[in-house]
This record gives sequence, C-alpha cells and structure tokens, in this order.
Amino acid sequence: MEQENDKIVILFEGNNKEFVLDLTGETESPPEIGDLAIFWNAGKEYLAVIALLADKEWVPEAEKYPYKASSEEWYSHAIRFRNLSQFIKIIKHRFRNAQKKENE
Repeated sequence: MEQENDKIVILFEGNNKEFVLDLTGETESPPEIGDLAIFWNAGKEYLAVIALLADKEWVPEAEKYPYKASSEEWYSHAIRFRNLSQFIKIIKHRFRNAQKKENE
C-alpha cells in the first residue's frame, strides 16, 4: 500500500508461478498450505483426490512425493482446486488418451 498525495494506492502482485497443465489444458496454480487442492501421482491420475494442502517438502528425500494432503498421504503432483470440471479432466485423462490412440 502506498500513499500518493491525498490518495491511497493498493498494489497487487500477480502470481508468476502459473503454468499450463496438459491434463486440463488450462492455466493452473501451485497450491499453498491450507489451499483446497487436487492431488495425484504420476500415471495414476484416475486416483486423484481433493483435499487441503497440509505440507510441502522440497528436499531430496521427498523429491518424488513433495505434496502432503490433509488425509496424511503424500503425492507427486498438486494444483490449486478451481472447479469440479478441472478435477474431472484430471481423473479422466487416462481414458481420453486411450480413446485418442484408438482413433488414430
């Protein structure tokens, strides 16, 4: 927050950590602790879950599973939850890929 003359200006910084996720085809954000998030492990997207992000570990020992859900399980991938459609795209990713290969 800054003050210019007799006005107060509130500045918001953008989230520059956003990325396009191939599973959803949309711009996604990494979750912060306490956020509602979608969690899954590589190759097992169909087993994705929605939970609160309880912890993040960025150490070599936790390299494969750095995201801890409120269910106490650790996962290799997590994104901030936006809507149910986003979740459905992730859990059906494997099915959609199989259909694409059959149609080729």
